Amino acid sequence: MPPEAVAYVEVAPRPEAAAYLTEICGVSYEGVEAPALLLPQGTATFVVSSSKDARRLRIEVKGPQTRAAQMPRARLRWALGVRLRAGRGRELLGVPLDELTDRTVAVDALWGKDGERLGERMMGASRMKDRLRVLEEMLVARLGLVRTTPSTSALVDAATARLERGACERVSELADHLGISPRQLRRQFLDHVGMTPKAYASLLRFRRATDALEAAGFSNFADLAARSGYYDQAHMIADFRERTGTTPRTFRALVNSTE
Repeated sequence: MPPEAVAYVEVAPRPEAAAYLTEICGVSYEGVEAPALLLPQGTATFVVSSSKDARRLRIEVKGPQTRAAQMPRARLRWALGVRLRAGRGRELLGVPLDELTDRTVAVDALWGKDGERLGERMMGASRMKDRLRVLEEMLVARLGLVRTTPSTSALVDAATARLERGACERVSELADHLGISPRQLRRQFLDHVGMTPKAYASLLRFRRATDALEAAGFSNFADLAARSGYYDQAHMIADFRERTGTTPRTFRALVNSTE
């Protein structure tokens, strides 16, 4: 739970949506001034937020992010987030995921009138749990319209799962395991994940490092680099600078200051 948040609510996705959604949560930011550092997740996320004056409701889709971003919480009253499972955003959003990578798009630009109706229903919900239910119901309704090729879904699911387990990082090795060419694998990843297999594996490596930093699960930075899958400590520092604008040491200090 964010330490400064007044209220935090998280619900598990419904069984019929669990293959597509991984996290549904809402946070109240009344009285919070400091911005939040949002780490890249590599998956698309629905974000609904209300401004402090309660006159503005934003409903957006954040595509797969490769770099950290600041959330200006001082202007927010509350926010909801629904994270999509890696490899499953293409069907639900209706566009290739690489068109959304590192972008934020208004939901009505993707869904048209369905996006407008979602906004109307969200405005009528006064409690956090009611807002979460409205958002989930709309997503479940959209899932009823999904048309996907089972073989494609199974292939992308198998590829992302293998990378998430740290089983391999070489694209040729992963393609051989799946029985397709590296070119086919790259095309499927761009379409369904939003980035290449190599870029996704690199992001997973970064998240292993940030998770360890947040949990203090390492003995020193050289150990952290090796356990996370970096070539060496310098490689890890360069990756942190590119993705967060800071070093692992400074990142750990930021984490400790908010505990």
